[in-house]
Amino acid sequence: MVKYVETFRDAQNRLPTDGEFQEWAARNYPDKKFEYYSKRPPSMSEWGRPGIDFIAGGWDGVCFVYFQSWNKKTFDGSLR
Repeated sequence: MVKYVETFRDAQNRLPTDGEFQEWAARNYPDKKFEYYSKRPPSMSEWGRPGIDFIAGGWDGVCFVYFQSWNKKTFDGSLR
């Protein structure tokens, strides 16, 4: 999931839209639940570089595990 966003960003010089990400996820992982943020969600106080950085997360069966592209850190919980 992270590799898809990074590859798309590097090839297209922009982040994928939510629709493009969800289409990719549905095609490649139809039974999985993902969340993707190309802009800072209201629940977060920090963010990386607009238009470059993102958060992508997947459900692990218990909670969402997210990846922050600007610092390469993961965290679990909810962004909603």
